[in-house]
Order: sequence, then structure tokens, then C-alpha cells
Amino acid sequence: MVFLKAFLVLSFSLFSIAIERDVIHYRYIALYEFDRQFEGQINSHVAYENITSVYGENSVSYSTVRRWFEHFKAGNFELEDKPIPGRAVTEYIESKQDSFWYDAIHQLPERWSWVIENDGGYYED
Repeated sequence: MVFLKAFLVLSFSLFSIAIERDVIHYRYIALYEFDRQFEGQINSHVAYENITSVYGENSVSYSTVRRWFEHFKAGNFELEDKPIPGRAVTEYIESKQDSFWYDAIHQLPERWSWVIENDGGYYED
């Protein structure tokens, strides 16, 4: 059980860190491109083309760059996400005792039998 819990925490943590790092990375680049607009005719479309020419077509979407340009034009230069309640999956996983995971895994066969016997219904009506 400890292994499963540790694996889940590590997996979600690494996934979250990788995504957050990439998101913040592209936001800083968008801010750089926004700052360059005063040097010439840089707009969100040109910024998008600049970013994707370096990092690839799938690095960031045009709508994302445009949305960040709108934030910057409105005077919002905060690049970090504000905490959203319920978003921290790792905190939830870490908050559970090992017995929670042990019991949940051992209840799966019984729960799935219930679902199968009740034509896919998980809860009693």
C-alpha cells in the first residue's frame, strides 16, 4: 500500500510540475513578446508565430497567446495561477492513511460485482 500511495503522489506531482513549468515558461515568453510590441508591430498573432517557430506547432495555441496578451493589456502581469480549491490532488492523496488505500483496493471486487449485477448502476436507487 505504501508503494501504491507513493507512486500516485509522485506521478501526480511530477505531472503537475511538468505542466506548470511549461505553462509558466510560455507565459514568460508571451510577456517578452508583449513587451516587444512597443519596439515594432508585434501583436498576439506575430507572438504566436514567433513562439511556435522556436518551440513547435503544438507548444502553445494561438488562443492562449491572445488571452495572455489581453491580460497584459489590462495591466495584469501576474504569471502564476491563483490557487483553485480542490485542485491539489497530491494533497488529497497524502492526507489519506495507508488503511484507506488498502480498504479501497480490497473493496473493488465487491463493488464491481455490484455494478455488474445492477446493469452498470453503482448506487442503490
